[in-house]
Amino acid sequence: MVNISFSIAGRLPIGDGAPVIVQTMCNTATDDIEASLAQCRAMAAAGAGMIRLTTQGLKQVESLRIIKERLRAEGIDTPLVADIHFLADAALAAAAVADKVRINPGNFAREHEVACAKFRELIALCKQHGTTIRIGLNHGSLGERITRRYGNTPLAMKEAVMEWLRMCLEEDFRQVVVSLKASNTLVMVEAYRLLDRAMREELGCRFPLHLGVTEAGGGDEGRIKSAVGIGTLLAEGIGDTIRVSLTEDPVHEIPAGEQIVAAIAASYSTRGGRTAVEAADWNDFIIKAACLWGPSLLDKKIDDFPLEGSTIGGRPVEQAEGEHFRDMLLQACRRRFTAPEYIACPGCGRTLYDLESTFNEVKRRTSHLAPGIKIAVMGCVVNGPGEMADADYGYVGEGRGHVTLYRGKEPVIRYIPQEEAIDRLLALIEADQKEQTFQVAGHRFAVQAAEGVDVSPALAHYAPFAVATDLAKAPVFRLFVVPQGGLPQPDGLTEEFRQDDDGSQIRVCHTPEGDSWFEFSLWGKLSGTMRARPGFSQATLEVADYTDFAVNNALMVLYALRTTSLKTVLFHAAVIGNGGRGYLFLGRSGTGKSTHARLWLKHVPGSELVNDDNPVVRIGADGTARVYGSPWSGKTPCYKNMDLPVGGFVQLAQAPYNKIQRLKGIGAYAVLVPSISGKRWDRAIADGLHATENALASGVPVWMLECLPDEEAARLCSQTIRV
Repeated sequence: MVNISFSIAGRLPIGDGAPVIVQTMCNTATDDIEASLAQCRAMAAAGAGMIRLTTQGLKQVESLRIIKERLRAEGIDTPLVADIHFLADAALAAAAVADKVRINPGNFAREHEVACAKFRELIALCKQHGTTIRIGLNHGSLGERITRRYGNTPLAMKEAVMEWLRMCLEEDFRQVVVSLKASNTLVMVEAYRLLDRAMREELGCRFPLHLGVTEAGGGDEGRIKSAVGIGTLLAEGIGDTIRVSLTEDPVHEIPAGEQIVAAIAASYSTRGGRTAVEAADWNDFIIKAACLWGPSLLDKKIDDFPLEGSTIGGRPVEQAEGEHFRDMLLQACRRRFTAPEYIACPGCGRTLYDLESTFNEVKRRTSHLAPGIKIAVMGCVVNGPGEMADADYGYVGEGRGHVTLYRGKEPVIRYIPQEEAIDRLLALIEADQKEQTFQVAGHRFAVQAAEGVDVSPALAHYAPFAVATDLAKAPVFRLFVVPQGGLPQPDGLTEEFRQDDDGSQIRVCHTPEGDSWFEFSLWGKLSGTMRARPGFSQATLEVADYTDFAVNNALMVLYALRTTSLKTVLFHAAVIGNGGRGYLFLGRSGTGKSTHARLWLKHVPGSELVNDDNPVVRIGADGTARVYGSPWSGKTPCYKNMDLPVGGFVQLAQAPYNKIQRLKGIGAYAVLVPSISGKRWDRAIADGLHATENALASGVPVWMLECLPDEEAARLCSQTIRV
């Protein structure tokens, strides 16, 4: 196994045991040459090993060239890194100017083949100019091609970067550094561990690694999170260069990084014998203590830690200081949450507002919120929405003096003046706290009604499924209910589907923007219209007549469509519980599902009606299928919040006799499909339905019962299928 090493700019060794390099990044606009020069001088004087500058386009590449020439003329030879996000041409131009180019090759083009071609072109130029490449992937900025295969996980991060590293080896290019950053310390550490192992076992070599907890925030929180993530890996011999990303003056990042490196170096010489920290000042204390106890807390080897005997400037750590540090360290290690969690980028040349003061004001005004809620403050829309992937709410700069507010990954209030943004953010969170939240089959969903719209009668039978709103647990979808006139009908609708079922009608269309449009009618009279975002995580319902009908249908449709990718399906069936298992009776409307269920209740001892029309079936992590009661139960009011392992599916067919037989293979699959709700013409939904249907058909008994509506049919069925 080869430890790859080389020198950046011909003079800064990295890899294979070379000293860990502490680097930082300018938060000035690169085109503001004088401001960028001043910051580079300060960073170099503070000991920065490398300095990164935003280089989003060809104009900034030229500015970087001027900055580099002037710094070299002054005798400052600190390597400069061009930070590229999307524009491949900027990366190609920067290869001839910068000492190192930071890129995510997957962002070069939507088509993977085009991105690969551009990356090979960049490799050739970097070979020619002796320029280092950093392949920098962040959690939340992974492409759909990877997340569809592996999810948004540490494994996905590792797999994505391994593909580019193999390409580097194919091109005989080894002057490469790799980073896999995340704001969640658990995700960050696991991603680097997976990559380190994969490089050794699959590539036979280890490329140098750049470590960092991205969007760590500022102050104590940012330093502690960084010390936990970076320190854990350095202690395992993983990592060759680091950056402590702080939402502060970037010069402050350098001493923080040096303290982490020193703390880990000291831990090697005292391993196993140190239980107290001797620190010169508060920053020194929190970093040393986080490096000492953080790795064991993160890996759940310990649950708490002692602070007795620890000193700051020769005095004992005070109780209040110790409690404050303990809360922050446990939260940074994802062990206990006692306050809101903040995600904030350190700012760069793309940031067009005072990020540091805004971040501090957001923290001040939201500190009273529930522990564990995650709020992101991001400098710009270039990488903000992707890199705040874990956040519940986001405050993202969008142009000079304007901000867009996010709920999760969804922009909900766009392009508002900065001076209004914090008030609007608080109003958004406050409104969400007033929403009603329900949970069916383990999936939360939320309903929020506009002022003057009364949805309480419509939600009365949802009461058994109500749960307390928890901002730390995001619902799978939200429905906003507005009065007539609150949802304009879009132009250019394309109809996809229309259905009339016993007096209730639904029309499904899509808008030119890709949203879904639904119209719910009862006996020919429009009850409500709904517009849903792609993915069905957010929708707005305008109610007209029959509000209860519109709200109930909207929630059922959203649930069925949103959860198909979560191994969950909504059945048209009646369910009987018996002997600790649930049995689903399938068939078209009028076949006799409810009648057969009532026969079980009357003639099969121990039977209980779980749901009479629309139960939910979900496949768990262990592969077991369970059936759940739901708020949707047709004409028979049966709204039970209960679940049972699925004992079997029974397809009913009316006949002048009673006969039951087991179905297998394609026969079993064909029976299930018509009873499951979903937009099968949508490829993503169809794929999710097929995967679940296939698992159910192969893992759960499926039967065909040809029968009369009599006691003998119920007894024959129960005696045959019960396990």
